[in-house]
Amino acid sequence: MEYIVYIEDDAFIDATCLRSLINTLRVLPREYALVSPERGAKLCADFVVSKVMPSNRLYVALTGGSGAYVIRTDVVRELIRLGLGTYSSFIFFHWEDMEFMLKLWFMGFKTVSYELVCYRHVGRTSRNKPVYRRYTEYLGPLIAMVVDMPHTFLVKALPIRFIRDMVKSLIKGEVVLFVRAYLFIIVKLRLLLTHRTFRMRSFKSAALGNIVHNCVK
Repeated sequence: MEYIVYIEDDAFIDATCLRSLINTLRVLPREYALVSPERGAKLCADFVVSKVMPSNRLYVALTGGSGAYVIRTDVVRELIRLGLGTYSSFIFFHWEDMEFMLKLWFMGFKTVSYELVCYRHVGRTSRNKPVYRRYTEYLGPLIAMVVDMPHTFLVKALPIRFIRDMVKSLIKGEVVLFVRAYLFIIVKLRLLLTHRTFRMRSFKSAALGNIVHNCVK
């Protein structure tokens, strides 16, 4: 089996769309691990989503779409062999998919987003988000940053993230969620740092440097 297909329960994709994803991944170099039908994102200090390197509807981008994707089977095997796994259990809801993409990039792989009209992700456009979803929008990126970011970049990115989250929470009346998220990081810091230490042994320094350089640009 060459590829594994992941589809969330609120994502809808037809056979033609799925075939396009597989064919795209099949012709790309081996450094590309995954292709998704949602627009990807560029890693930055505040995790702002922006398209990079557009080629028709194909985007070479970090944190590619979450609702559905096709990934090479050998990449999953490598993740398991290293003990990194796929989705991280300590990100229990929301951002677990983005953190997974970060992990792939830090291992030296790349992800691709290929926007297709034959695909729909309901959760992607939801407006009335429940409180636990709004809470994890603060917590998820924080965990991903603490666990995966190189320390030279983390010291710059974390203050920016803190200010951004604080302003957002004041505007939206979500100060309690903001405080809870940062308290969680403090309380679980030892656990998160343990995961971080383990990952840094598997991540490639060259990949870390390229991602930080792309963000600083």
